[in-house]
Amino acid sequence: MIKTCKDHLDSVNESYLQHLIFAFKFGGRCLKAGLMAILHGICPAFCKTAASDEVKDLYALLCACRAQKEKNDAAKPSTAQSDNA
Repeated sequence: MIKTCKDHLDSVNESYLQHLIFAFKFGGRCLKAGLMAILHGICPAFCKTAASDEVKDLYALLCACRAQKEKNDAAKPSTAQSDNA
């Protein structure tokens, strides 16, 4: 389990603390969007687009993080060895 966690942290190029902070902020924003959607469901006059706007922002944030990860991965030297023996 520890190796799996370490592998994930390496794959996203974050320390444990950086990952924890990002996950807490992201999760908090998800909860906020969920609460706004519930409020909108109860009274459609409230939060007309706020929940969907927040979800769109979160999606854009994840896309940017993935793009940065791919850029970092492309910059790393390959550790694969050829099988031309």
